[in-house]
Amino acid sequence: MKGKISGYLFVILVFIVFYVVPTLIDAFFDVQFADVYPEIQKALDNDNINLFYNIYISLILFFLTKYAKKESIGNNGLTFLRTTGDNLYKIYNKYKILSWALFLFPICVIVITGDFNYYSTYLDRYKVINVPESHIIINKLALIGVIIGAFILTSLFYQKSKKNKFSIHLQLLVFLLLIFYFWIHGKRSIVITFLSTFLALMMMTRAIPIKRLMNIALVLIFGFIGFMGLYGKGTEGSLDVVYKKLRIDFGRDYGVKFVMYNDLVLERHVVPSKFSSFIFTTTFFIPRDIWQDKPHPYAVYFTNSAFGNFGDNHFYGWGLTTSIISESISNIGFLGLFIGPYIIFLILKKERISTNPPFKLLSILVAILLLLLQIIAFMPIFLLYLYFLFKENKRRKIKYL
Repeated sequence: MKGKISGYLFVILVFIVFYVVPTLIDAFFDVQFADVYPEIQKALDNDNINLFYNIYISLILFFLTKYAKKESIGNNGLTFLRTTGDNLYKIYNKYKILSWALFLFPICVIVITGDFNYYSTYLDRYKVINVPESHIIINKLALIGVIIGAFILTSLFYQKSKKNKFSIHLQLLVFLLLIFYFWIHGKRSIVITFLSTFLALMMMTRAIPIKRLMNIALVLIFGFIGFMGLYGKGTEGSLDVVYKKLRIDFGRDYGVKFVMYNDLVLERHVVPSKFSSFIFTTTFFIPRDIWQDKPHPYAVYFTNSAFGNFGDNHFYGWGLTTSIISESISNIGFLGLFIGPYIIFLILKKERISTNPPFKLLSILVAILLLLLQIIAFMPIFLLYLYFLFKENKRRKIKYL
């Protein structure tokens, strides 16, 4: 409300929603986890694990809040929101044609290479076993298109606030294309990615007054709830059944408790060997035809372990959601308890000292996504972040020289 925010604020909100709220609901309403995952329920029923988890997450939240209060004061962070908005709008004006070309590029790829029969349905698509090979690339392009769409949309709002130009037709066009990308991608995660990116950009640039933005945020949140109802998957049945299904998709506490219980206490390891999924992440570009014994993504190992197949790499065609915290613990052990959060704090530290709007946005987005997904799920965004990080480090090095 005072115009003083920081990247820590967004991460705190994510922590509360995905790591704290599910635990509180379990405690007050005594809701059991989905019956098909008895191994996860064992971890959730362990009082020592629950106590350790509560202390662990509380400490992370304590330091996030401490740094959020510290870094939101003064000239650093996102205090001067209007300056950030000016810089972002200059970037949009300078690269307007390129921005729109990149935004529309996924549509061209879909028209040329897409399987229209596959995209003719929405929810039923996740039941299809033989997914078109082109969808792997189209899926990533749609994700990039949504990020660029959020950037263009924010720039249009900012343009209206500065010059009072009526750009409703372009805003509607962007919204329609975003809905198209949501449909093509077919997962709820892309909607959350857009909402996080768009609201972060709007707060960073103050394209509209904060109080009005809060109203828009409420509309978008209720819109997402409506979308969840229309989506269908995981929203059928009684309230208890629906909560169990949604908890799997939107809770991240159970993953951390699961690996604490199995990797640290029982020494029943999720990954076949240390650093297995980290090795996959760093070598994702190497085809499996060349490297037959190449490790698999972390979600593969985690999903198998949830069924009791620890260290197995069987493919179910889908996977449970994971986070950098649970993945760090599985790969490194006790040290992972510190490495996971340290990566988030390091990203936010780099974001704080930067004055480059795209880098600040990508930093916040990557920090949030690391807490919600495995890296391979948003690899194009992560690679773009690494590119801007390299440029940022190079710029600062030249500045000090």
